[in-house]
Amino acid sequence: MRLKPQIEEPIMKLCGNSTPLPRSMVIADLGCSCGPSALTLVSAAVDAIHRQCLELQQPPPELSLLLNDLPSNDFNTTVKHLVAFQERKNIDKGEHGFSPFVMTSIVPGSFYGRLFTTGSVHLVLSSNSLHWLSKVPEDLLKNDIPMYHSDEQLWRKTRPVVLDAYARQFRKDLLLFLECRADGSAQQIWEFIASILDDMASRGVLDKQKSKAFYIPLYSPSEKEVKEIIEEQGSFSINELQVHDSIAGVNKAVISPKKFNSQALLQNELTKNPRVFLALSLERQS
Repeated sequence: MRLKPQIEEPIMKLCGNSTPLPRSMVIADLGCSCGPSALTLVSAAVDAIHRQCLELQQPPPELSLLLNDLPSNDFNTTVKHLVAFQERKNIDKGEHGFSPFVMTSIVPGSFYGRLFTTGSVHLVLSSNSLHWLSKVPEDLLKNDIPMYHSDEQLWRKTRPVVLDAYARQFRKDLLLFLECRADGSAQQIWEFIASILDDMASRGVLDKQKSKAFYIPLYSPSEKEVKEIIEEQGSFSINELQVHDSIAGVNKAVISPKKFNSQALLQNELTKNPRVFLALSLERQS
């Protein structure tokens, strides 16, 4: 719901700048995942285009929706929902007798590389995806530095090294992500999970060597970091950037600490370190 205005605004600009509207438009969702939620963003985009065309009293363009994720994604499940979505959109002509003709496609591959031909996509969407890194920071693997350590003294010593390695990998990945499209604080919650895995290893439930070699390729950047990387790459201007608390307005009583091994750690995460995410709208500079 929070992302809908972020999707509708660029579509209004995109359609408003085109008179007449193009005969066809291509929309890509990078990191779509699987299941019904895979269609949330593109569905909002289709509905926004439909409404904009009604306001402009123009026939809607044909739409090509491209869903991207890693080849390991459960695309079989995604395709089932995708076909039903396509049929529903093409049958439902709406109260004014027309709606966009929708074609759908799957594009497997990492978005830290080229996925589409040059200048072929009108709108790119991505939600809860870019904080996933392309790989675990190599410095940590080479130097055998674990992501988390139960020894408090050792953890305090290695923590800055771990965070710096993740920050540098995020900068490298985001620059690459932008360059591929340019043509012409969740960190604490993952530390909490790591502490649970370490506790499992100490109890013999999990192999200690596997626990030591376990890394989560995920990094939550600050607003400042994202701005600096986008400005450094130079191909995009920031239309809007918002920071959201992902549990704002949620009754914290429904997030039961009884489901976790450490009530104190969980309460600390919920009260002192609320998880946040960035809502970012970019426009490619001419």
